[in-house]
This record gives sequence, C-alpha cells and structure tokens, in this order.
Amino acid sequence: MEIEVPWTIAKTCRWNTSNDDAYLVYRGRVVVHNQEWIGLDQWRIVRSVLRVKLRFQRYVSVESEFQNITNQNIEKAAITKQLVALELGQPALIELGTLLMWPFKLYSFDMNVFPSEKIETFTRSADNCTSQYGAECRQYWRTSLNLKRDTCTLDGVYTYNFTVNCGECCLTNCSLSSNPADYFFNVEFRLRSENFCAEIVVDIGIAGNIRSYENDSYVGSKAAFTVKTRAFYLIKVNSELNLPKAANGSVDPDLYDPSNPGHVVSFSKVELVRVVLVSENGSELIIWNNKTAVDYSKTPDKIDYKTLCQSHTTKAGGANLPENSVGFSFVWSREVANVPKSKKLSLLVRATVQVTYSNISKKRYILQTTGSDETGFNQTSDIDDDGTGPDTTLPTTAVITDTTGPSTSGATTSGATTSGATTSGATTTSASQVPTSSDTSNSYALLASLMILIIALLI
Repeated sequence: MEIEVPWTIAKTCRWNTSNDDAYLVYRGRVVVHNQEWIGLDQWRIVRSVLRVKLRFQRYVSVESEFQNITNQNIEKAAITKQLVALELGQPALIELGTLLMWPFKLYSFDMNVFPSEKIETFTRSADNCTSQYGAECRQYWRTSLNLKRDTCTLDGVYTYNFTVNCGECCLTNCSLSSNPADYFFNVEFRLRSENFCAEIVVDIGIAGNIRSYENDSYVGSKAAFTVKTRAFYLIKVNSELNLPKAANGSVDPDLYDPSNPGHVVSFSKVELVRVVLVSENGSELIIWNNKTAVDYSKTPDKIDYKTLCQSHTTKAGGANLPENSVGFSFVWSREVANVPKSKKLSLLVRATVQVTYSNISKKRYILQTTGSDETGFNQTSDIDDDGTGPDTTLPTTAVITDTTGPSTSGATTSGATTSGATTSGATTTSASQVPTSSDTSNSYALLASLMILIIALLI
C-alpha cells in the first residue's frame, strides 16, 4: 500500500456563503494507493482520496462591563414656589427645584441675573440630598428677596448659576472631564407676578333708625314736644349681612336677632358720638360731641344754652338696652327751641353713633384689628310753644365748631340706611357717610378681614 498526500492548499475568505465565512480555510487531500497481488498473477490497484479542510477562526466576540452614558444636558429644573409677602415691605420668596440623575449632584448656587431696579438684596438657602447609585438627586434652592420701596411686581429675568460635580456614591465612576466648563450650568427663567400692592375695597354697610319717645321706657313713639320738656331718642343699628331682612329685602334694625340662623355680625355696644339740632333755615346747634355733652360755659355768647343732654344704655326699670341700641335725651329748653309765641317749630335731630363689633359671631368670620367710623341718623321733632316764650326764632349763628371732633354729615331721614367701610376687630367698628382718619390707617387690615369674611360666608 502506498499513501500519497498531494496537498493543494487554498486560502479562502468568503463572508456570505457558508459557515466557513468566519474562518481562514486551507484545503487539501490525501490520496491512498493500495496494490494487492491477486490470483490472476497480477496486481490489483485501489486508489482512495480523503479531502481535508483546515479552518482557523478569524473572529472572536468580547464585551465589557456596563458603561454609564449620560446626556450632555444632565439637569432638570423648575420653579416650585413664587411667594409674595402677606404684608408689604416683607421679603418675597423664589424656590427652584432641580433633579439630577446619578452620578451628578449640585453643590452651590448664586443668582447673578435679576431685576436690580426691584430687588435691594437677597439671601440664599437650599435643601440638600444624598446621591445614590441608580437614583435621582432632588434639591431645592431658595432666594429670599428684599424688595425696594414701591416695588409691586416680581416681573423680570433671573439666572441661577450652579456648581455641579460627582455625587457621594460615584466619585470613582463619573463622566465629568477636566474641562472646568463641565462643572457649571445656568438656569435662566422669567417671572411674571400679580401687582401685590393693589387692593380692593369691600364696604359692609350698617343700617339704622332713630325714633323719639316721651320717656325712657321707649314705648309709643312721639314726635311732638313742648318747650321745657325732655325728649328721649332711641337709635338701633343692624349689619347688611344679617338675616332676616324686611319684606322689601332691605336691612331692618328692628329685626336684629343674634339667635337667627342667618345672623352673621353681632355688636357688643353702640355709643353716642354726636347730636346736632338743625333748624328749618339750616342753622345747626351741636349739643353732644366727642361722646360728651357740649360745655357752653366756655362759649360766652351761648352760655345760656342749657340742653342737659344725656346718653342712655338702660331703660326705665334699669333693664339694659339691646346691644345694637343706644338712647339719649335732652331738654327742649327755650334756648334750644325758641318757638314763636302761639306757634310751633320743627327741628331736625341728627345723631351720630359708633358701634363696636362683637368677637362672638358666625363660624369662620374673623376680626383682626380695631377701627371706627361713624353713622348718622336724623329725626324731625315738632316743638310747641308753652305760652311763655318770646316771639323770636333760633339764631342762625348758633353753630359750635369743634376741630377735634369727627366730621360727619346727615343726608337721610328717620329710618334711612347709611353704609361705609367696615373695619375689623373685636373692639370698636362702625360705618359712616364721611370716613374718619382711622378708616384710612386701617385700610389694609380692613381688606384682609373683609375678604376672609366674604370667603367664609360663601363657604
């Protein structure tokens, strides 16, 4: 037997034809010649071929551990608070929230762009987070803005500048480069705000009436008197928020009823502030001012005016008048009502009262500060001659000017309704046709109280 190996080696690099594409292939064959002596006295020749293919691997696949690839814009930011102070002059607050995916975290910030014409100074504070593998880091950055005088909006462009670096969890596995620009980013935003200096005024009116009587039992109204007799007057008030109402829907002081389910505003007392007698020709005589009777002994030309004016909080028998009422009386003396002989004289009695609101009122009705203004009421009385008076009339010069007293004016008749600004408080408050200086000083507290009141009532 003879073996022949005639190698025919071929190098192939075919990628798309068979499984050999990934290998470097060498081809050859082994030829076997076999000779045998057979009975025919000759050799038998047998030849066989074995084809051989040698394959050397050309490609190998390897993989690394997971790589952390982050977006070049790594930060997310949004305004989470924009608060103006409840009181003018106090700081406003801006809060910016940021959210960064690991391995990054913010470490410091500054506000380098802001409307300098509105902001005097600012202070900074922040809520930190701890960076964790696979988690987001949420942080909050606040600036407290001290506003300049007369600043009423926060409108303008603002820019926060942040320092960014690797978080605690990932100091050895962070993609920040050595480029300093990678360590900073800015957030620019524009604010628009309401005018927080603006105010609205809501007036809660008071209705009142005045009636005259012949004694302090205040029973049986009487509007005609004789000179030298004492006349009694009773004033009642009610808030326009209270129920029940009159049949025509108006406020009726006689229906003041704290026990009614619709009752909202209660009073603790009513005080007499001013009483003026007005004649038919328009002349005025002040007999009660600044909550006390006028002392004419200091006025030489009117020293004989004897009014004996008094304020009353009780009625006959000592019973207290209702908390929404006040009474007063005075003598129709000859000096006050100089009625022509055998004739009568009509005079207008104009009274101004001040009410005090009670701190016991409807649930969610909140009173905050003290204030006062005044409400005036009028009553016409007829004064008859008692047969002893001279044939003269009330002089037109009988007007006393008190520069320390509140300025009021009466423009309604008996039972008329007047309204004005209501100031809030558990002490004194009233309504007026002519605002006093205390109304202005309490305007801010008035607005806050009344808005709370209206919201509460709507609820």
